[in-house]
Amino acid sequence: MASAFKTFLKFSIGTAGNAIISLITIPVITWFLAPDELGKAAMFTLVFNLLLNIFLLGQDQSFIRSYNDVDKEKIPKLWASSLFPPLLTSIVGIVFISLFRKNISILLFEKEDYAFCIDLLSFVLFCGIVNRLTQVSIRMKNNALIYSMLQILTAASNLIFTILFAAYAKNDFSAVVLGFVCSQAFVM
Repeated sequence: MASAFKTFLKFSIGTAGNAIISLITIPVITWFLAPDELGKAAMFTLVFNLLLNIFLLGQDQSFIRSYNDVDKEKIPKLWASSLFPPLLTSIVGIVFISLFRKNISILLFEKEDYAFCIDLLSFVLFCGIVNRLTQVSIRMKNNALIYSMLQILTAASNLIFTILFAAYAKNDFSAVVLGFVCSQAFVM
């Protein structure tokens, strides 16, 4: 019982660290950006999360369900077979997104000028799929500290990259988008 509680505490370190970093991130970002720019950044994050869940096709959950039924030496094969369908659907989705990138930019951000953010969305979706399945694998192995550190690393790198882009490159929502994309790629 004590071992399970220790593992639970180790897993909760990441959630607590992520919450603390988020408490720092939100005021810092609002200091750099206007509220309407934050809304555009939130729209990007919303679309990312929605498309990520669509492209995953529940493969992360099927990996979890099958994990304990497979011999330990076959887990890498299970991981790869769980990765293939989401990557295939994401390629089809990315082609569609790329064909209509200007229209999607107008729909999300009311300007065609932000089509590069749609290109970044395509890239970060690939990173998100790999990150999700990797984190699920780490969680299933009960590597609680590594899992927690990845959560904290994601939040901290997002904060750092966003501050760097907002302070030195762009003073609009694309700084948040670039920070998010760089943090996802960094953690992957």
